[in-house]
Amino acid sequence: MERIPVNWITDIPIVTRTWTVSILLTSVLVDSNIIKLHDIILTPNLIRQQPWRLITCFLFMGHFDINLVLSLYLIVQYSRQLEESFNRTRDYLWFITTCSILLILYSTYIRNLGFLGNFLNEALNYIWSRQNPDVMMGFLGLIEFKAGYLSFLLIFMSFLRNPSGWDYKLELAPFFIGHVVFYFDAVWAKVFGFNPLAAPWNWL
Repeated sequence: MERIPVNWITDIPIVTRTWTVSILLTSVLVDSNIIKLHDIILTPNLIRQQPWRLITCFLFMGHFDINLVLSLYLIVQYSRQLEESFNRTRDYLWFITTCSILLILYSTYIRNLGFLGNFLNEALNYIWSRQNPDVMMGFLGLIEFKAGYLSFLLIFMSFLRNPSGWDYKLELAPFFIGHVVFYFDAVWAKVFGFNPLAAPWNWL
């Protein structure tokens, strides 16, 4: 008997599943005018009075359309694989929280990114591609390339979409954050014996 969609959803690890469902629910609430975008976007000078923005800014990734479906597919595809590579759920929760905090700091002090969900998704995709550089991927069914080149392809495509108004502080933000996290885990930890971004309970 074929597996029903409910079983497929419950097979997704808890952190990835919760994030995916929350994004879908937020999109529906926004499209229904139950939630206003200006109430959930990251606005640094309102965080003290409205701390929920630190979370809700990661939950809106666009209105309910094909682009949102594609974004949710990428989250399930790559966030799931990353989460499954961790031994414990709390370790992945710390990992994704660390990426989120770095994005918030970047958005606060370097370039206001507004909604951070897509940037977090791209940062996770970057980290996955660096951890699996030899995995073969396809692009539009026309060309094949190794996952290690995925980020370069995405950056090149974003430049082609708007070469005259290309904002490097905006477009490169997720790759910068993803590289920082990957560097401390793959390089710094091997040289100095510890990863300062790792969960505190893993330091000892």
